[in-house]
Amino acid sequence: MAERGEEEVAAEVNLVSRRVTAYRLLADCFYPPDKNLLEKLRGAGEWNEARFSSLVQCFEREEGIESLAVDAAKLFIGPFELLAPPYGSVYLDNSRVVMGESTIDAEKLYINEGLNLELKETPDHITVELEFLSYLNFRQLEALKAADMESADGYRNKQQAFLNDHLGRWVFQFTKKVKDFSRTEFYKSVAVLTDEFIKEDIG
Repeated sequence: MAERGEEEVAAEVNLVSRRVTAYRLLADCFYPPDKNLLEKLRGAGEWNEARFSSLVQCFEREEGIESLAVDAAKLFIGPFELLAPPYGSVYLDNSRVVMGESTIDAEKLYINEGLNLELKETPDHITVELEFLSYLNFRQLEALKAADMESADGYRNKQQAFLNDHLGRWVFQFTKKVKDFSRTEFYKSVAVLTDEFIKEDIG
C-alpha cells in the first residue's frame, strides 16, 4: 500500500473528524427531542454547519418542542403502531420483528469492539447503529493521529462492512417512511440528510 504524504493524512484527519460529529448528530436527531438538541445542532462545526443548518432552521420554526415530540412518537416510539420503525431487523429479517438474527449479529460486532452494551435501545436501533459508525470513525481518527495507518485502514474497512451488512441495507427504506409519514419538516430534513451521508459513505 502506498504511503500517504502529510497533506493527504491531514485531509483524511479532517474528513474523518467531520464524520465523527455528523454520525453522532444524526443519532441525536432520532432520539426523543429535547431542548438540548438545538444547541447540539448549532455546534455542528464549520464543515457540518452548512449541512445541519437546515435542521436548525426547521427546529426553530416549530412552535415549541411538543410538535416534534408528537411526530417522533408516531414515527419511532409508540405506543401505537410505528409509522417508521427504527429497527434494522424489521427490514432485514423475514419475520419482520424486533430482535431478529440481524440484531444479534450487530450486537456481536459491538462486543468484538469491546463496547459496553448497556444500551437504551436494541442493538439494531437507528441511533445505536449511527453511534457505532461515529465510534468506528473516532477509532480511525485516533489511529490516523498516531500515524498508525494499518489500524486506520482497518477501522475504515469495518465501517464499510457495517454499512454493507447492516445500516446501508435498511436505512433507505426507513428514511423513506420518515419522509412519507412525518408531519414536521424537521424529521423530513433529518431523513434527507441521513440519506445523503450514508450514500456518500457507501460510495
